[in-house]
Amino acid sequence: MALTGPLVFASLLAASDASNGIQNELARLGVDTALVLPSSALDDFPIWSPDSRYVGANVMGAWNKVDLRGITLVPGTWYGSERIGVIEKKATITLLAPSLVDRWKPQTEPDPTVAENGWIRIEFRQEELRSSLVLTRRGKAPVVKWTTDLEECGAPVLSPDGYLVAFLCLTNGLFVMDLR
Repeated sequence: MALTGPLVFASLLAASDASNGIQNELARLGVDTALVLPSSALDDFPIWSPDSRYVGANVMGAWNKVDLRGITLVPGTWYGSERIGVIEKKATITLLAPSLVDRWKPQTEPDPTVAENGWIRIEFRQEELRSSLVLTRRGKAPVVKWTTDLEECGAPVLSPDGYLVAFLCLTNGLFVMDLR
């Protein structure tokens, strides 16, 4: 028996929603950035699963992954007025198998201040103990999204699908931003 009609459409829509969990959560909160792994003990660059479902970070020598499909966010603020999402349930954070770390890590170490693809450039500009996130979309002028106070941020890494960027802020943890 072949499935057709509204049932198939509903199933495809549900699958699409599941694969865009973090985007849906960010949209629900009306923000574009989330703190997905709170920690002041992060080492190394973030890494992505090939399907962009998971983002990984090294916390004190142990690699953890965050399931971005299953994530639930709550509203938060950062540096006084910057609205962000904050991970609600730590159950979506699990240890990452060493074999996956080796497969997910890029061949070469990413640039510590810049990530870019054909349509956007994400850059961290450092001035003393401040970091500014500067977004430059193709054909547009650079825009300073925010500037920290007494916190260094950087290590931007684009997701394989090109729609998300993960980055570290040394006092707060691992963040993910939706670039759309």
